[in-house]
Amino acid sequence: MSKIRTRFAPSPTGRMHVGNLRTALYTYLIAKHEGGDFVLRIEDTDQGRYCEEALGIIYRTLEATGLKHDEGPDKDGGFGPYVQSERVASGLYMDYAKKLIEKGEAYYCFCDQERLDSLKQNVGGKEISVYDKHCLHLSKEEVEANLAAGKPFVIRANMPNEGETTFHDEIYGDITQPNEELDDMILIKSDGYPTYNFANVVDDHLMQITHVVRGNEYLSSAPKYTHLYKAFGWEEPKYIHCPLITNEEHQKLSKRSGHSSYEDLIEQGFVPEAVVNFVALLGWSSPDNREIFSLEELVEAFDYKHISKSPAVFDMVKLKWMNGEYLKAMDFDTFYEMAEPYIKEVIKKDMDLKKIAALVKTRIEVFPEIREMIDFFEEVPEYDVDMYTNKKNKTNAEKSLPVLQELLPVIEAQEDFTNDALYQMLRGFADEKGYKPGFVMWPVRTAVSGKRMTPGGATEIMEIIGKDETVSRYLKHCIFEEIVPTLGNTQTDIDFGKAVLERFANPFIRHMLLSIALNSVSKFQVRVLPTILEHKEKFGNYPEGLVMSMAALIAFYRTDKANDGAEIMEFMKTASVEDIMKREDYWHADLTEMIPMVQKYYDVIEKDGMKAAYDLVLNK
Repeated sequence: MSKIRTRFAPSPTGRMHVGNLRTALYTYLIAKHEGGDFVLRIEDTDQGRYCEEALGIIYRTLEATGLKHDEGPDKDGGFGPYVQSERVASGLYMDYAKKLIEKGEAYYCFCDQERLDSLKQNVGGKEISVYDKHCLHLSKEEVEANLAAGKPFVIRANMPNEGETTFHDEIYGDITQPNEELDDMILIKSDGYPTYNFANVVDDHLMQITHVVRGNEYLSSAPKYTHLYKAFGWEEPKYIHCPLITNEEHQKLSKRSGHSSYEDLIEQGFVPEAVVNFVALLGWSSPDNREIFSLEELVEAFDYKHISKSPAVFDMVKLKWMNGEYLKAMDFDTFYEMAEPYIKEVIKKDMDLKKIAALVKTRIEVFPEIREMIDFFEEVPEYDVDMYTNKKNKTNAEKSLPVLQELLPVIEAQEDFTNDALYQMLRGFADEKGYKPGFVMWPVRTAVSGKRMTPGGATEIMEIIGKDETVSRYLKHCIFEEIVPTLGNTQTDIDFGKAVLERFANPFIRHMLLSIALNSVSKFQVRVLPTILEHKEKFGNYPEGLVMSMAALIAFYRTDKANDGAEIMEFMKTASVEDIMKREDYWHADLTEMIPMVQKYYDVIEKDGMKAAYDLVLNK
């Protein structure tokens, strides 16, 4: 048996269609399975559609998919040139066309467009044109005179119009076509370029191609190739016609579908290895129904005799699943390099992006899914308290609130904010209280993310967010959920709130927090308390965040950092929360109703720290 030689012969006219990629892949696999040669040939005879950029696409796609050619325009294996326009310049195709003329298997045709138009017929609502062999009957003298006069011509094949032509396809078997259905196809066009059909036959023979892979839309053209091979006296290669590829609606793939080309798929976040694997299964299947293959494994397993006759459906769901499997198996450094641009589109804060990448790696199917999956790290979205409801964990908003209240002091006291340490802390809390782990984890995850679905659990998210972000979210809550609505919720109020946050987020401004803070009874009474009371009057409830700040003020006076009048200092340092709240001379208002709320927050601060109090507000 002679060495197997296959060729991929694309036309550089645009992006590489999925069908063309499959042809390239099957061509490559057939050759490599038997240790043969894979040849790249550029068929640029259609000069009107030639696109130089498309030539680069061909090379980039073959390189990205691992389909390395043994011979081609950049690798001369002794059968070049490998670009048809370069072969045209040598006069190669014209010489072979003239050989057929000499044999009576082809002839010059001088018919003008007007005459050709007169041959058109309408058959079943479709316009067809069948040439009537008019110029076949020109005398030798007439032909020579026309040529000498420089009259435009084409060269046509002299196809038989009686009998039958049979050819063999490796997939579809023997196929017979009546010769009366064969048109005298053009071999050489009026511009001197060969037609696709003629150039293919000549080049495949001269390059010793043994197997030709193409789509089954070329089945109807195969008898023409068979006739040309017989006319030359050449041995025909083996034909492997692949089934049509359709979309999920069993329609031909189109640009509108968004997955008609290899580059479309890459732009949608698929990786080359997954695309190659998937495309291999569009018409071929392994006897053991295996689905995940590396290119090397495909080379070993591929047998073209297992190619199906039935149309192959491009199942996007399956491709996404397969891509997800490749992402899971990908080494982390490679994954991060590819995922980082998508992460940075969303995350602008100073966070550990690699930890975020690690969370999503096993949870996405294509890279663009990262954006929506991680957006809560940048900012917690508005969410409905119904998200605390989870049937499996037997949670709801009413049950979750006391759990979070109990838990937050524990979190505040937690110094080690790594995932493992946080997980052990939450498990320990659940065990101590007699809760199942999910009864604790679900509310915490909901509180820190504001989303029903997240990449990773509560502790993984908490590790990435950290304590500083918790404070930031507390400030946002107080400003935009309590203060701004109370003031009137105007755009001016909102813009001012944003400006305050931006100032405190600016790393180049040194903040003297103690001097900025409303850290005295007089400051609080004038600047904060009116908003608390107005909020109660306007909405019928006290603002949790601002009430907590009052508890924080009382706790502050218990430290050595407070600085106020002697009487106030002595009283605030030792008096109970209730007694402090009842000092109308301090507050200029009756605050008796607020005592339980302030006491609650004060107890949390004293026992478990400020972060616990922040979190308690944020998780309301």
